[in-house]
Amino acid sequence: MHAESNISELISLLNSFKKRHFTLIHYGFKEGRLLGNELSKHSTISRHVFIQDYAQKLYQRHLKKEGINRILVRNGFKAQKKNAHYPPTEHFSDLHITYPDEGMDGFGDYLIIGDEYKESGGPAYAVAIHLTYLDEDDDMNIFHFISDQTD
Repeated sequence: MHAESNISELISLLNSFKKRHFTLIHYGFKEGRLLGNELSKHSTISRHVFIQDYAQKLYQRHLKKEGINRILVRNGFKAQKKNAHYPPTEHFSDLHITYPDEGMDGFGDYLIIGDEYKESGGPAYAVAIHLTYLDEDDDMNIFHFISDQTD
C-alpha cells in the first residue's frame, strides 16, 4: 500500500481470491483508519509489513487486529556520499531484540545497503566493505572497512 494505492482495487482483489491469505506491505499509504475499517470485513489478511519511515505508529494502530501478524522493517544503514566518510564502526540496529516492545510479531531490515536505490555510479575512490556484528549486549553494530587509498 503506497501513496497512490486504491482501497477499492484492494478490496476487489481480496474478493476475487477469497481462499488466499494476503500479506500487505505498507509503504506510504495515508488512510490508515479507512483501510482498517475496510479490512475488518475480510478474514484473508494474515500479515501486515510496515516500512517504518512510510507507515507511522498511528497508521499501524489502525491495522492492529488479533490473529494478524505485524512485521516492522527498519533501515538501520546510514549511507554516506563517499565511501571514505564511513566511521570505523557504528550502531546498526537493535530491532532484532526490541521488535516486541514495538508491538510487533517480527522484524526486518535492508541488510547493509539501505533502502535507497541510486542510479548513479562511477569509479569508487575508496572501497568499503560493511560487516554487521553483535556486541556483548547482542546489539547489532556495523564495521566499515575502508581501503587505505581513498583518492
